[in-house]
Amino acid sequence: MSEQKIKFIAADMDGTLLDEQGQLDPSFFELYEELKDQGIQFAAASGRQYYSLIHTFEPIKDEMLFIAENGTLVMHRGEELYSCTIEHFSDHSYRPSNS
Repeated sequence: MSEQKIKFIAADMDGTLLDEQGQLDPSFFELYEELKDQGIQFAAASGRQYYSLIHTFEPIKDEMLFIAENGTLVMHRGEELYSCTIEHFSDHSYRPSNS
């Protein structure tokens, strides 16, 4: 029987990757390199906006996968892989119900 290999890790930001001051431990970048060397893809997952996440991971932002904005945006190496947006309603198309 072969040993199962981890291929992907997604971690939440607040309360997991970030400390009480909202900072990423600088040693994370060493860990990231170890994961990359083992062929493990890492994703930062958060309700935060994408541009907030890339600021946090500036040194490796062009290598990472980001699951941002409560899962409505997935970016990898600056390329949008998935986006789920709310349709824009004009004043003429939206009619609230009379409840």
